[in-house]
Amino acid sequence: MKRIILIFLFLCTVGHCLSTEDLDKSRSFAELIVSRGFRLLSYTVPTADGYILTLDRVVPPEYNERTYSQRRQPVIVQHGLFGSSSDFFITSPDIRSSDNHCSDNFGFCLVLTGRYDVFLPNSRGSVGTDHQWLSEKEDDQYWNFTFEQMAIYDTPAVIETIQNVTGYKKIAAIGYSQGSNIFFILFSLLPKYVSIIEPFISWAPPAIIGNMTSSARLLVPLYPILQKEKGKFSFSDIRVRSIISPTCGLSETLCAEALLSFFGESDKMNLSRLEVYLNFFPSPISNTDLSHFAQLYERKNFYRFDYHDEEQNLKAYNKKEAPLYPLENIPKKTKIYTIHGNTDALVTNSDATKFIKKLRSIGLKVNDYKVPSEKFNHFDFMVGENAGKLVYDKTIQILDKFYNKKS
Repeated sequence: MKRIILIFLFLCTVGHCLSTEDLDKSRSFAELIVSRGFRLLSYTVPTADGYILTLDRVVPPEYNERTYSQRRQPVIVQHGLFGSSSDFFITSPDIRSSDNHCSDNFGFCLVLTGRYDVFLPNSRGSVGTDHQWLSEKEDDQYWNFTFEQMAIYDTPAVIETIQNVTGYKKIAAIGYSQGSNIFFILFSLLPKYVSIIEPFISWAPPAIIGNMTSSARLLVPLYPILQKEKGKFSFSDIRVRSIISPTCGLSETLCAEALLSFFGESDKMNLSRLEVYLNFFPSPISNTDLSHFAQLYERKNFYRFDYHDEEQNLKAYNKKEAPLYPLENIPKKTKIYTIHGNTDALVTNSDATKFIKKLRSIGLKVNDYKVPSEKFNHFDFMVGENAGKLVYDKTIQILDKFYNKKS
């Protein structure tokens, strides 16, 4: 790792660090997709509790509305905390690679197979979110949600939209980080959706994070304040750039150390496109959502959100204390695959193993795959230079086991 940092520092000194030549750092998501020769289609998705979401779909230039879905099975690719649909297209400027199926951009990988129809939901609070009667700026209630509401409202609405658009009944799904939690909650609270989602592939599931080693745990003591205030938690683009860009421009060593302390050790995190990542990431989230993760860390298990108010807990759960998610409700036929990295500081090996054992103890068959790399962290799933070879190829192999073109 030190050798890589030194090489990177040298490149910075000769003018290649945070290069101004990368046009992606100022492109919109639609412009990025078009620049690679693809098309971006977007759908408006209303939820039962009033949110209006944006569901993105990336298709090749030869897309034909009448025939496209006949040979391509729909796949939901769900982003994580602070993320959006663009996360799966920004790692590399290339869409093809010589040593894996396509490249280190998972979204383009799926489209290029010719077998999958790629749908990318933007969770409430993220890109393109609106509400039928609440104002983002004026109503705190607009931001009063966690990933549980994303599971029981957003995902069912997304699934219905995809079924209507494609005519398919069954849909494959991949959830990254928070996106994994969304589907495990969906299956436990609304188990009927198991008959629709096949398979479900979970990348770095943060259901149990009590042994987190990330520097993010230092923020946990602040969560009671966030929970009380509710509202929006956001890093403004200007603030992030004003702190990170100069720091990384002056010292890649400090930049790398800061990122690694948050996500975990890595040999292949692609820092050369840092300004591109900052162009698309992070998206806003709610204080309540962040508070829910802090509670998971403190309680060391997969608990529902604790309102710290007996009346509210009783109203939500018929219990004075927040209960565990009823994972035992997940039907035994559920096709679950998990993938996790060796040096993930947010979802450690011990926590990932604990969660998988928990699922297996209630009779679920879980196929687990540990990324075959000594150092592969939480963020490497998104921006790892070898993510295509180590994770995306394996993910597509799993999908292919269930591939069923429309008759």
